[in-house]
Amino acid sequence: MKILLIGINAKFIHTNLAIRYLAKNLTQESIENEFIEYTINQHMEDILQEIYLKSCDVIGFSCYIWNIELIKKIVSSLKKLKPDLMILLGGPEVSHEPYQFMVENEGVDLILMGDGEDRLPKLIHTISNYDDYSEFPGLVFRAKGDIFINEMPCENKDKLLKLPDPYTIEDEFHPEKIYYYETSRGCPYQCSFCLSGSQNKLCYLPMHQLKKLLLLLISKKVKQVKLVDRTFNSDSRRAYEIFDFLIRNDNGYTNFHFEIGGELINDELMSVLQMVSPGLFQFEIGVQSTNEETLREINRNPRQEKLMNNIRKLIELKTIHIHVDLIAGLPYESYFQFRDSFNSIFDLKADMLQLGFLKLIKGSEIKRRHQEYGYIFMEHPPYEVLSNHWISYSEIIRLKNIEKMLNLFWNSGSMRYTLEFISLQPTVNMFHIFDDMSHVWYQNKDIMSNYKHDDTINFLESFLMNRFSELQKEIYHLMHLDYYKKSKRHKAWYEQGEEQYPVMLSKENTHLILHDEAFVRNHLPKFFKEPVKKFISKVQIMLIPSDLESVMIPFIKNLGYWDINKNGSAYHQLNELLENHSILLFQYEKNQTKRMSEYDMKLIKKMID
Repeated sequence: MKILLIGINAKFIHTNLAIRYLAKNLTQESIENEFIEYTINQHMEDILQEIYLKSCDVIGFSCYIWNIELIKKIVSSLKKLKPDLMILLGGPEVSHEPYQFMVENEGVDLILMGDGEDRLPKLIHTISNYDDYSEFPGLVFRAKGDIFINEMPCENKDKLLKLPDPYTIEDEFHPEKIYYYETSRGCPYQCSFCLSGSQNKLCYLPMHQLKKLLLLLISKKVKQVKLVDRTFNSDSRRAYEIFDFLIRNDNGYTNFHFEIGGELINDELMSVLQMVSPGLFQFEIGVQSTNEETLREINRNPRQEKLMNNIRKLIELKTIHIHVDLIAGLPYESYFQFRDSFNSIFDLKADMLQLGFLKLIKGSEIKRRHQEYGYIFMEHPPYEVLSNHWISYSEIIRLKNIEKMLNLFWNSGSMRYTLEFISLQPTVNMFHIFDDMSHVWYQNKDIMSNYKHDDTINFLESFLMNRFSELQKEIYHLMHLDYYKKSKRHKAWYEQGEEQYPVMLSKENTHLILHDEAFVRNHLPKFFKEPVKKFISKVQIMLIPSDLESVMIPFIKNLGYWDINKNGSAYHQLNELLENHSILLFQYEKNQTKRMSEYDMKLIKKMID
């Protein structure tokens, strides 16, 4: 008997961890199997055709919130084409409310609820031997025109997580894919909106096993390893050991993403994190809300002050990418209370502030109590909130529009320095800024329908210049800093302002500076003695008025000086221009580690011998 396992990912760069675990255990039990991965962006008919042409007796689908609608369509057609094919589903999206799912999807023969790594091989052996599976634990099946649900097996009290290695040295590793890995199951929290809230028993993978697998991924130089542990630092000592191991085995390329509990970070853990090289770690921290009544209602009552202080400390390290989550639509949080949560978290200046919207997922406590809270939500995935007793759909739409602006200009990093400067102005409320920005955006039908990057820059420039007319000069220069920090561009969005604020040094004047040996030796030593024509394409020079240096310096890591030669051509031709300006040097080189999102920048002040 052969079983075909199907994983349908949200994106091509993702990997399906579940079907790899299942395939490894099936192989260990000498059960013939094969697994295939697709994405939700592929045409249903293309997936159906490939599956149809495969020879198998049982087909299993790994079901999640992002792929279930596509799986239902595939299963419906596949059952009509191959009525004798046994179709088995598993995963969180079908493990809860399975009876209704079976009623609505007649093509499904079996659902295996809960964790299936150990039980799937036993089930396949039972089926292949034509044994009775009517009492198989956690199985949902059809018989005599009815649907039966067997109780889940007794909870395993073992704290040791027993899983096979999902990847081996023989596997092909794609350089741009994200490789998911799991070192623990369960969660110390009991959040009412999350399935992990009902699984507060924690179990951990043996340390020697996970270190061996992590070394394999490091040796293969994969781009990112995403640890899917619900709270990676639930055991601080264990987290310390793994962090230290990864720091000592850093290959300069691979980065590791963790979901962590911010308030669980102790002094010992913070000390090892101070050793992290830039870009090695990414931390996702779920704050969800700062409203105390909301936090109590969702069974999440962290030490809020410690949480905020630890996030600040992590951000101050400037080596770890910090991603902070908020959830809109939680109980007891109105639109204006969410505004307060947003402003409190935005003030932390994390690398990313994800404004998410509550999903009433099957099996969660909040879904069971949805009528009590007055929830109206999407009946189909992603089951997103539309309104409740405290927030209207109009307000949800408004928050969606704010999310658009937040992602476009802050989370993308495209205009981060400009917006950070704006946020530091007296009486500025960034929630209101993004709210007003979204109103202007959605009034512009042209930009809404089809916009390019430079269109968004034009839009932001116009919005900020009108809103902060007294800061036009600062905004103009900071937007240039943002615009050029990631790549050398030659676009014309700024040209109308060049007469008032000359910003970018011309190619001719750039040549003059790059021909100055002292300048190149001190600030571009890699290119010293190289002909200018060989490296001019890798640099860009921006003029910074002397009165704006204090505005720019907080956003620029490197400062330097230029002992300009009085007898040189640069002095004679640029002296007047440089009299009241410093220069900002951008150096564009291929980043071998692919970790840094920005290129080197240096603010250089002129000195005369």
